[in-house]
Order: sequence, then structure tokens, then C-alpha cells
Amino acid sequence: MNKKWSLNRNFDNYNEDIYKYLRKVYLNSLDYYVENYINKYPTGTKKLDLDVLDKSIRYLEDYMYYVLKVYSDDFVNVFNSLKRNVKTMTVLSKNQRGLYGQFIPFNGVILINPELKGNGVLNNKERTRLYVCHELGHAVHFDWIHTLGKNIPKDKDGLLPLIYKGFDLIDEATTQNMAEDIAYCFANKDRPALRECRGLLFSGGSYKSNFDFYGNLQESATMFSRTLRGIGKVKDDNTALGLLSKRALNKNFVNDIVYEYTKDGHINDLHYLMTYFGIIKRASYATFGYDDSKYIDMSGQALNEAKKLAHDLRDYRDPFVR
Repeated sequence: MNKKWSLNRNFDNYNEDIYKYLRKVYLNSLDYYVENYINKYPTGTKKLDLDVLDKSIRYLEDYMYYVLKVYSDDFVNVFNSLKRNVKTMTVLSKNQRGLYGQFIPFNGVILINPELKGNGVLNNKERTRLYVCHELGHAVHFDWIHTLGKNIPKDKDGLLPLIYKGFDLIDEATTQNMAEDIAYCFANKDRPALRECRGLLFSGGSYKSNFDFYGNLQESATMFSRTLRGIGKVKDDNTALGLLSKRALNKNFVNDIVYEYTKDGHINDLHYLMTYFGIIKRASYATFGYDDSKYIDMSGQALNEAKKLAHDLRDYRDPFVR
């Protein structure tokens, strides 16, 4: 960014604030790169790294512009979340480039893989935008992730870690869903249709997904969405998950879910449903070596139990007005 640099998008009354924020993130990001990758641990891909870093600032701009145009009511809260939680954008170190990206809470750092390839539909730049936006989604959701301790009882039959992981599943799936929407929007391409997939999870059974990654989490998040008032009456899977993804932009997301389930007398059912989702989330991570493989074997029964419970909890009523 130099003195001639300007926004690619028109944010109307927010232009000055957006410009100042992006410039600050960019300068922080350059300082971080010099300190960590030039002075200490060179990656050997400096030109590529700096190009991707520069583009990532533009993808941050794209993310905010999409929210402004598609979810205008949520824009101010999302922008405030980003200012709190995203200070620096950089690249993954050379030995971490098996990952697509990473968000480091509290430090306010987003790391992206500068060597991502295309997937046959999105090219490498479009796919990099997808995963920048995915990590930005985690940063926005962090404002409700850290409220879990206030909303979930600590003595819940030893299930607390799995309940937390269940909400992690919702976080992962909704960030991926919105990132896919944004990536395909700016690529001016249609998102792929839902398709039947199979993998290591669910005892080899099929599941529906149109995700580039984390497809084995999509169906669980979609079934959960329909347990909430205002979404349960929606027939289309993509629309239902889209509505949940929109709600997840709100820092009161968990509070509102707990409020609804409590008012309807189903708070214990919420805990058990999240336990099943927690097993599935851990199983998903186990497929690439980040959790215990026992969860892969447990995932089939967990999905079946989750389906039965979510079916019983499906709510066709309008949402609560608090």
C-alpha cells in the first residue's frame, strides 16, 4: 500500500474507517513478515508470500464488502469484531503448508497458505480468497466462542469438552459455508450443487455436501439449523444453513440458542445434541491426524443419534422476539 492506494469497493459512509483499518492491518502484516520470515525463518518464497499477503488484505476488504451488501444489518457488529480480533495477516511457515489457514485468537493473527492450488472450479487465487474468508469467519465467531463458559454448565456429566466441540462444529461449518458463498460470488461462478459423499466417517455411510473442505460437518450443521425457530420451516438445505451462518455473525449467537432451548424446555437436549456433534467434529479432525482415531469409529452412531434427536427437535415456529 502506498499513498496512491485506494479501496477497491465503495463502503459509502464507512470508507474512511475501512481504509484506516486495512492500512493498519497491512502495516502490521509487513512488520510481522520482516520480523519472522526475513530476520528469523526465511521461507524461500518471499515474492509469493508478499504477493499473497497483499491480496489477503484485498480479500479482507471483499469479506467486509460482502457482509455490507448481503447482511447489512450485521455489518457494524462484524466490522467491530474484525477490528478487535484481526490485527495481522501473514503466511504459514514453510513446514505448516499442509494447512489451508489458521486463526490465532488473542494474538489477532490470521495465517494463510500461499501455495494453495485450484480445485477444478476455483483457481488458486479464488481458493485462497475462500480460506482467507474462512479464517476471518473464525475471528468474527470468536466473539461468541468465548461465551460458551458462561452458557454451558460445568458439571454436565463430564460431557463439557464434547459439548464445546459440538459448538466448534457449528463454528467450522458456518465459517466454511459463508466463505464458499463469498468465494463463488467474487469469482462470478455458481456454487456446486449438494452431492453424495463418502469418506472415513460415519462407518462409510454417505453424507451430503458442496464444501471444498470440511464436507463431513455440513450435514450436521444443517440439521441443527432446523431445530431453531425461524429456520425449521425451511425446506432447502442450502437456505437453512445460510440462515444459520447469518445468525452466527452475531456475538450473541450462543446466548440466543441457549435462551431458545431453555424457554422451550429442551436445554438438556441441546447438550446431548452438541455432544454428538462434538464426536463428529473430533472424528473429522482425526482423519488428518489432529485427534484420537477412536472418534472415527464412534462417528456413525453419533450421526444416527444426532439425526433422531434433531428430527424430534425440528421447530417450525417463527423465532422468539426478545
